[in-house]
Order: sequence, then C-alpha cells, then structure tokens
Amino acid sequence: MCVETRPDAGPRFYGHRVTEAVAAWSTFAAAAIALLLGGLAEWRSLKDRRANRDREALSQAQRVAAWVETRYAAHALRDEQMPTCRARLVVQNASGQPVWDVAVEYWETDAEGGDRGAFEWNLGVLPPEARREREVAWVVPEDDQPVPVQFRDNGDRLWLRDNGGSLKALPTQG
Repeated sequence: MCVETRPDAGPRFYGHRVTEAVAAWSTFAAAAIALLLGGLAEWRSLKDRRANRDREALSQAQRVAAWVETRYAAHALRDEQMPTCRARLVVQNASGQPVWDVAVEYWETDAEGGDRGAFEWNLGVLPPEARREREVAWVVPEDDQPVPVQFRDNGDRLWLRDNGGSLKALPTQG
C-alpha cells in the first residue's frame, strides 16, 4: 500500500493553507509593531531635541537684561517720592553667545522733572559677556529698576524682557 502525500494537503482557510496564512499575518504584525515602535522612538527623540533646544534658548535669553542704575543729585531730592536724577542705563549679555537686534526703550526727564520723551537705544549686536552703558536723565522710584529690552537670540528667536523683569518669547514674522 502506497500513501501519497499531496503538497497542498492540510487545513485550508479561504483557499490558503492555515500555516501560510498564520506566517503571513505574523510577519505583517511584527512589521507593523516594529514600525510603530520605531515611529514612537523617533517622535520621542524629536520631542527631546526640541525640549533641549528650548531650554538652551531660554538659558541664553535669561542672561540678557537691562536696568537703570541711579545716582541722585543733591538738588533733585526736592520730591522724596520721585526724585529727578542722573542715571546710567545698563544692558548686559551674561551668556556665552551673542544676541542680535538689541533695543532698549527708556523715558527721560529734564532737570526740572519735565518729560523729555521716550527714547530707544538700538545696540545692534551685543557680544558674549558684554555690558553697555549710557548716561540718561531719569525719574525713578528706586535704584536698579528694570527697563524693557528686546533682542534676538543665537537661534533667531525674538525675546522681550519687560520693565517688570519678566521674560517672554515673541512671535516672529516671516
């Protein structure tokens, strides 16, 4: 007696051998899982790179400030609450990288306390670890008052430190 085995013998599922169908679906499932895990890993890596870049940008921006250092004139103490004084406007970049398009807004008064108006000091580029000073006339309630400074960091992000000392990123055009 001779037993003949047919190559297409075995259980079938929709016209295909079950073992072939299981192998094909297993391969597909493994490829889909690998693709999903690879995509998740790439997404996480991108998210981490963005977070690092944002931290670095904030770190540089936090090291840029402008303020007023006052030197009160003896004749100016006539008004104890808001004395007129000579002052020094200071802009400092304490970061290790340059900042660009640096602009400081300030208000000057004359010797009698009358308004001279609002002014803007455009410094252009402020190198790393640099400090720039300018003599101004000022009316201030206290020493070391922050003044608004706007600048662009090394990553081309625009920042504003307001007169309260708070720092915020500004939207950029283009």
